[in-house]
Order: sequence, then C-alpha cells, then structure tokens
Amino acid sequence: MATFNILQLLLQKKLWPPQDKLLVAAEAENDGKTNELQNKVRRAFQTPAFAQNLASFGITQLPELAALPDIQNSSNLSYRVVGIDSSQIYPSRHHPVKAGLTKSAAVIFDYDHASSTAKFNKLEDSKIFTPLELQQALGPEIFASESAFDCLRQLEELKWALCLAKEFSQADDKNFKTIFMLDAALNLKFLDSFCEQLKTVMLGKYLAVLQEFKQVKKCLVCSYTSWPSNNKVCKATKNIFCAAPYFARSKCFGGCGQDLCAMLGPLNDAELWDFAAVPTVIFQEYLGNDYSLFFTYLATQSEVARLDFPAVPNDQVNHTGFVAQKDLTYLFAVILDQVKKGFGYPLALAEAHVAANLLAYEKDFFYQALGYRKDISPKLFSKKNIFG
Repeated sequence: MATFNILQLLLQKKLWPPQDKLLVAAEAENDGKTNELQNKVRRAFQTPAFAQNLASFGITQLPELAALPDIQNSSNLSYRVVGIDSSQIYPSRHHPVKAGLTKSAAVIFDYDHASSTAKFNKLEDSKIFTPLELQQALGPEIFASESAFDCLRQLEELKWALCLAKEFSQADDKNFKTIFMLDAALNLKFLDSFCEQLKTVMLGKYLAVLQEFKQVKKCLVCSYTSWPSNNKVCKATKNIFCAAPYFARSKCFGGCGQDLCAMLGPLNDAELWDFAAVPTVIFQEYLGNDYSLFFTYLATQSEVARLDFPAVPNDQVNHTGFVAQKDLTYLFAVILDQVKKGFGYPLALAEAHVAANLLAYEKDFFYQALGYRKDISPKLFSKKNIFG
C-alpha cells in the first residue's frame, strides 16, 4: 500500500494529525477551567464513593500512606539495585517441535556514597521449554500462545530474582536492603485476558513465589511499568462524576452530559496522573487466597510509571501488617535515583534490556539445532516473499 493511501485512510479516520487524548483538557485550559477540573479529580480521591468504586475492583486505598515525604538528595544514597529482564523465542505452531527459549539477564549496581564508587556486574541465564514442559506449566488443554509464554517468561524472571535474593541475604553484611527491579513482571493486568483455567494456574504460581519472597530478609522486590495501560483507578474516578445509572456507568463515556465523565472515559491511570498531578497514593489490590499486591503511580520528569510490590516484611510496620513507611521511602528514593541516572528510565532496567536481548546468531543456532530453518516455514516464506 502506497504511503499516500495510508495517509488518506488516516485522514478519513481522523487519526492524523495526531490527537492527544487530553484534547478536552486542553480546550478547558483555554477557558480557564483546568485547575478546577484537576482539583475536582484530586478531591474525588478522598470521597466514600471513590472507595466504594475501588472496592468493586478488589482495590483499597491506604490513607495512612497517601502523603509520602518529598525525597531529596536521592543521589546521596548507598544502595544495591538488581535490574532483571528477559527476551524469548516463542514456540511456533508452524513447526513440529514446539519448543521455546527464554534468556534472562540480571544487572547489579552497587553504589557506595561514602567512597563515591559504583560497582557493576552482569549475570545471564537461559532456559528451554520443551513441549512436555509447556504442557506441565500451562496445562494440557492450553496452547502455548505468545501471551501465555510471556507469562511463563516473566514468572522465570521472578523465580530467578528469588534465587538471587536468597544468595544475597545469606552472604550480605550490608546495612541496607537490596532492591530487585523487574520490568512489569508484577503488573498482573495481562492475566485478565486469559481464560479462567489458565488465569488460576498462573496466579497460583506467582503467589507461591511471592510468598517465598516474604521470608527473605534484607531484600525488596518491585516491578516498574512505563506508561502502563491499567485503568481501574481511572474508572473508579470517572464513575463518581458519571450521571448515568450505576449499571451503565462502565460503558458511559460522556453520554450522561458530564464534562469530567467525557474527559476521563478514554483515559487510563497513567494519563489520569499526568493530567491531574495526583499525589503519591498507595493502593492494595486483592488477588485471592488472602494475598494482595500493592501499587502506586510515580510521576517522574519524563513519564508516569506504575510500581507494583508485594508485602514488605519489617519489624516496624503499620496497622495493615504489610508495608513499612521507611521501606517505601527507601524504595522510592532508589527508583527516582535510577530514573535520574538513566535519563528518564531506570538505569538498571535499561542495562538489563540490552544484556537480555537475543542476538540473531543465537536465534539461528536455536532454530538450526531443532532441525528447522530460521523459524520460517513454507507458509511464512510465501508471506515474506523472499524469492520475489
């Protein structure tokens, strides 16, 4: 298709020039209403209706942690951070051997403020999933789709982080906790797209690893999601301003005549934080089996990120019995310092991305070892038009 034809289609669908989702907010700014709208959104977080709407999604807000102190001089910290990421070769349904491969990398940074030094180390680990192992992990009735295999890959990241955490906790004599930072591995939104059988199986595996993490001392684990697509908090906020009947609010995007309902309808949580400048608020999401994860949204200078973290074991905890204020302050300080060092994205995760990347010759060797040619079947050969 010619470039001109593509441009014509974009114009017809009003997708070009690019339109910001917050166009309504920009128009309101011209009318001098933006501050008023922002204040309404921020005040909505303190209403009983907001708590009720959150509860319908299995989420509660922790008011005692709603206002974390401003973190200053995070670069003066001494800490260790471990960034973990992975890449994969998906099992292909076009080949008789439906095996997959994951390559994980852990990048370790040790920062010592007293001596103004930083130490760097890198570890790599690979794993092959045979068809039998895929059936055992996913269930015999579940095909190893790309999304299901991504779930297994992220689970392997979490397991590897647990192994490294146990090693550090036994051999470490430092007086601070090691931060394990994963790339979106604890943001379990992707489970919502699975069938109930697969969702139950994978959620049980995740919770089993997280339960073990609670027993490891001097280690904190979190995941960092850049511009996440989660939207439950935004939906709970929108429904406060929606004038439609309660049962119809989830499908109302301004048809009720309320400006804030129309504005918040198409947004996700990150865009809500970006628009309303919501302060740091900690939420608790219940996952079943008496277990929950905590999450928050952190607005940096370049983006809005979602942080997910499990229960934090500590001697001095608040009345929830899970999260300690000083641990959260330390965790936030480390993440903000990493974002600063990485010029907008955590340095440890950026280095882990590079280290975990599967190179072309590694993929070729994997395919040739399994007896087929570069993952290209006759069907894919015809699609790629290699000979034409």
